[in-house]
Amino acid sequence: MSLIKIDGVGYEVGEVSLSRDFEMIIDNLTQGMTLDNTAIADIMATRINYSMTVDPRTDKAADYDAFVEDITAPKSPRLIEAPYGQGTITFSAIVSAAADDLLRRVPGKTARWGNFTITFQTVKPQRVAV
Repeated sequence: MSLIKIDGVGYEVGEVSLSRDFEMIIDNLTQGMTLDNTAIADIMATRINYSMTVDPRTDKAADYDAFVEDITAPKSPRLIEAPYGQGTITFSAIVSAAADDLLRRVPGKTARWGNFTITFQTVKPQRVAV
């Protein structure tokens, strides 16, 4: 089972980890310090960005290669469905970074790639102040 779905597809390539970071978006007009040095900031929204690391199973090398080709294709935005709390969250995102490592190479035969890390940056905040 895939940790996330990208454009409705759950890839079976051997995910290792999934992490998320919460980016608070602050209103620059009301951010600052008061006369008694108290920091003030009106948080307008929250972006939730995800990073995923994939280490492919050895029997899925062709699937891994297809996954890398799709993820690194110049498509934007991507529709992401990811775990959130006890359910899921769906949002539009761009692939802001991707990288993997050549783990082993047998000349003339195969290459073993892994540690593919992808960062999905949301296009707009998922949570907005009311």
